[in-house]
Amino acid sequence: METDLSNHAKRRMKDRGIGREYLDLILDHADIERPANGNCRLYRVTKRMAQTLGDERLARFAVIWSDDGGHVVTAVPIACGRAGARYRRRSSMQRQARLGRRGRARARATYRRSMGLR
Repeated sequence: METDLSNHAKRRMKDRGIGREYLDLILDHADIERPANGNCRLYRVTKRMAQTLGDERLARFAVIWSDDGGHVVTAVPIACGRAGARYRRRSSMQRQARLGRRGRARARATYRRSMGLR
């Protein structure tokens, strides 16, 4: 199946040396999906998944997908340090799985206190 690309995505992919096959690999094997600005979603592959697939370069890019238009908006390199932190954030489900039962209860209590619900 051919992935639709916006003109911006075509230009950025060419600038960054990302081919369509590489883009399709990221979309097919993305294990992190989260909302991005507007009606878009961010897809990316974690380092662990990239190592499992045998291509660590997959973890260096994120793909922004438009839910409205059903096409790729852009492919973003994930920078090291603070600049790329917004694309490396874990989803809430991943954080909860990592926290365990006690950690989730503690996180809920902290959230309730911060919202003034207690």
